Amino acid sequence: MNRETFIRNALKLGVFGTTNLLTEQLAIGAVSGTLESDNDRILILIQLVGGNDGLNTIIPINFWDQLLFHRENILPNKKDIIIANNDIGFHPSAFSFHNLVQQQKMCVIHGVGYENQNRSHFRSMDIWNTASPSNQYWTSGWLGRYLDVIHPNYPMAYPNKYYPHPLVVSVGNDVAETCQGDIHQFSYALSSFSQLTEKVGENYKEIGALDGNYHSLIDFLSQSSRLTNALSGALHNVLQNGKNHVIYPNTELANQLRMVAQLINGGAKTKVFTVTLGGFDTHAYQVEKDNSKEGNHPHLLRILGDAVTVFLEDLKRSGHHRRILGMIYSEFGRQIKSNKSLGTDHGDAAPVFVFGDELKKQFIGDAPHIPGELPDQSGVKMEIDFKQVYSEILKDWFKLDQPNTNVVFKIDELMPRLGMF
Repeated sequence: MNRETFIRNALKLGVFGTTNLLTEQLAIGAVSGTLESDNDRILILIQLVGGNDGLNTIIPINFWDQLLFHRENILPNKKDIIIANNDIGFHPSAFSFHNLVQQQKMCVIHGVGYENQNRSHFRSMDIWNTASPSNQYWTSGWLGRYLDVIHPNYPMAYPNKYYPHPLVVSVGNDVAETCQGDIHQFSYALSSFSQLTEKVGENYKEIGALDGNYHSLIDFLSQSSRLTNALSGALHNVLQNGKNHVIYPNTELANQLRMVAQLINGGAKTKVFTVTLGGFDTHAYQVEKDNSKEGNHPHLLRILGDAVTVFLEDLKRSGHHRRILGMIYSEFGRQIKSNKSLGTDHGDAAPVFVFGDELKKQFIGDAPHIPGELPDQSGVKMEIDFKQVYSEILKDWFKLDQPNTNVVFKIDELMPRLGMF
């Protein structure tokens, strides 16, 4: 990671003048605790950037006539749809998802969204990342607040013998906004393994002379660089022991998941990994003009399904598969009616996909109801609040107690359970 990238990510913490607090914590010398033997679990977040068309991924075939009326120019032929049950079928390019569901390694959660849906990419993803109400602006991410609860003294005395590796690894050039805590950013941005042998300079004195007001920021950057270098060295040691047990497809997402698997197989104690797949803002040419079975969106579904399938097989061969839970989500779905450009515009709710070996259900919620007549720009109605999915992951996967789960979501009530686990 070069110095410019490091400073950009460090400044995303939004921390100025926190040196006294950090020094205080260091003096206390507190470390949160040790990993429990039954809580060495890992969460993989796959963000589909742009807004995935859920209706062309999981197709409500019991409303086939209505779908034909609203989006005939982008639907695959009915005979090509992979039938799951009387209500739904998988797009033929989502055959990998169908296989995972059949193997009880994936759960499809229908109609996930939030009240008063915002159709701006930036704002909607901000809501998903922070788990805020749509009319409020929060600066911390839901996983960041979870990590605040578990690691209240971070980053002082980190890494240590109990937590020798980054708590979060974000594969790519940027840290994950969803892992921003109330004060600290927990994620380590990893663009390539070659980065692990690079050092971020720790001497910022030359720019500290600009003005006395910058001293706390310079101290903060110096502390952050020391932490970054320590974590880089620790991950480099992990990498020496890690290997992949399968051959991955030659796609960007598969390469990201290959890196994640190699770190897990090497013994990384990282709790959360984040990866992204872009290209889902399919306003035009979502499918080919003369072959709606092919096109940009079907291609993305194949990339996604192939990468997840190979990743799970890799971890199964290394014996880590029962420690893994993955969630695939996007900032919103697409509108029910397609447009004349062989595409779809920004919508509302969409399915969320959860994968792993510890799931009890393969489908949660009802498939979308598609009426014959629709107001313009109608999206799929929200049936399940995305915070219910998050809450269940924290409580049933990471074993967070109810009071602290309420702290994460800034609520006092219980959220309805989905029964994924």
